[in-house]
Amino acid sequence: MKIGTVSGWWSTNIGNSFFQLAAEFILRKSGHQIISIPDFPGYYNVKTGNPKFSLDILSKLDLDWIVLHGPIFRKEYDRIVFDEIRKFKSNGGKIACLSAGMMHYDKNTMTYYKRWLEEVPFDFITTRDLASYEFLKYVNPAVYNGIDIAFFCNELYPKVKLDRAPFVVFNFDQINEPYIEPSIGHSDFFWRGEKFQIRHWQKDEPKTILNKLKPFYMAFIRNSYQEKFNDLDIIRTDHRFNPYLSRKIYKAPNSFSSDVPFGYFLLYGNSIVTFTNRVHACVATLSYGNEAMYFSNSKRAGLLERVGLKSIYDQPASLDVDYLQSEKSMLLDFIFNSL
Repeated sequence: MKIGTVSGWWSTNIGNSFFQLAAEFILRKSGHQIISIPDFPGYYNVKTGNPKFSLDILSKLDLDWIVLHGPIFRKEYDRIVFDEIRKFKSNGGKIACLSAGMMHYDKNTMTYYKRWLEEVPFDFITTRDLASYEFLKYVNPAVYNGIDIAFFCNELYPKVKLDRAPFVVFNFDQINEPYIEPSIGHSDFFWRGEKFQIRHWQKDEPKTILNKLKPFYMAFIRNSYQEKFNDLDIIRTDHRFNPYLSRKIYKAPNSFSSDVPFGYFLLYGNSIVTFTNRVHACVATLSYGNEAMYFSNSKRAGLLERVGLKSIYDQPASLDVDYLQSEKSMLLDFIFNSL
């Protein structure tokens, strides 16, 4: 059996590669032939969808299955993927989604999802958060209440120890980096018995164009960054390699960015604790048994709550290794029995 699994848009958000490579890793365990195929060009600008003259590869492939992954349930879906999977399905192909999530959870948007899911039902879906599962189970019967497949990062890329001083990771490429410092008086959280205060924190997810551009123009304005976190070195990662702006990416010592994921796995695998407003920086770090703290109010963080980490908004948290392994095993059983 031939299974095609999509990958792409790593340079605009390296977190995409975490769950896409995890999908390949999982599917290869099934013993079937796995073929990597390119993601859709419309994701570059979801508001306009696929360019007029873009080549349709997906629906023409000689495959038995096409497997999508991640937060594909978005209101622009029909302009990006819908026509291609409809053609593939009408030709006898099967379609699945691993680690499915939504970009918006309002009632009108869910009505929109329901309409095209009824037209092109998936042969099976695993979700990454409870809200997505609760919606999809009434629309698409073959759905499993799973976890984000990026929790397999530690297996697809086992930890390699770095020969350097212990460090923490700051990953704030979407917002202006806050200061996270020890505190004698007021404290925002406790970590290892000590008080810490967060200063200059933009809690809301950036939605307006001005807020999305803020990290870029702040790179030319701001000239002071935190040097240490509680005597630990700080390594700064940037998940958005494209558009490339050296002044933004390499704004402070020990900065790292890449259009491929392997350096990130090295860093998150060795991070004592990761502070970030990116959910997949959390997921990768947690998969290696390390601590993470999430700095956003995005509903996409439901994938962290799905594994019981409601406290991750307020203080560094980690996952129980046995619990995570149990969730992984049950997820694999469902996938292999569904193919």
